Amino acid sequence: MTKEQTQNTDIAQLSNVWKLHSLHGVDYSDEMSQKHPTLQIDRQNKSFSGNDGCNNIHGGIEILTDTDLKFGILASTKMMCEDMRITNAFGQALSKVEYYKLKELKLTLQDKDHNELMVLRKVD
Repeated sequence: MTKEQTQNTDIAQLSNVWKLHSLHGVDYSDEMSQKHPTLQIDRQNKSFSGNDGCNNIHGGIEILTDTDLKFGILASTKMMCEDMRITNAFGQALSKVEYYKLKELKLTLQDKDHNELMVLRKVD
């Protein structure tokens, strides 16, 4: 087994609330959106929910293995916030997720080429 394969051995930790730390390599700060984007993953029910910085979001999880993660269609409320850049980027990034790394209190979501889309940290 490679080091990357062993990083996600306890996928039970995936079922948590995660707070956005960085998006496309840019550290998130509270001034970037109305609310802090979060993602709650329910591994057993293969679903997710949270907030994209403006709207509440939810949906199903199509694929979930020790290394693979693919979110289903994203549904959200339709509020219009003053600045929609984080909201739009967060949703677009979720639609591209195919892999993840789970290490300690950090969840890294990656695209089909294993490029980092976002990093989230477990909410205490």
